[in-house]
Formats: sequence, structure tokens, C-alpha cells
Amino acid sequence: MSRSKVDLSSFIAKDGTYALNADDEFPLANLYNPDSRFQVRSDADEQMILHFQFSEKVKLSGVSIQAPTGDMQPVKIRVSLIFGR
Repeated sequence: MSRSKVDLSSFIAKDGTYALNADDEFPLANLYNPDSRFQVRSDADEQMILHFQFSEKVKLSGVSIQAPTGDMQPVKIRVSLIFGR
């Protein structure tokens, strides 16, 4: 059985995707822009919740997160997966 990796970004339902505590100047929608705006930032504190909804059933085997270094570097990242909706 082949386990090829596939970019699932085309299966993300953008209307069901949101971020809590996102800065208005760096909203979640920036993740869909492959340029210098390709970042999301918190507006209030060091915590932010990102919710992604997929348009069909997908099988996740991993998540890749790119983060800056220095002052903007996250200290802790927690991923929660919710199934069965």
C-alpha cells in the first residue's frame, strides 16, 4: 500500500475555518496568500486557536507548521483534532 503525501489545502472549507485571537492585520485568511502576508498573529496574548474544516473526509498523518524565530517564535504549540462532525 502506497503512502504518498498529498497537500490537503484544496480540501479546506474556507467558510468553516476561523481563528480566535487573530490580529486584524494578520488574519487567518493570510494563510491563503503565498507572499509576505503568509502569517497569522495573535492580537491579545500568546494564545490563538485555529480551526480548520475540510470539505470532505481526509486522513491526516501529520501536520507541518512553520513559525518565525526570535520574539515572534511560539514557545508551545498544541494541536487538537476533533473527529465525527
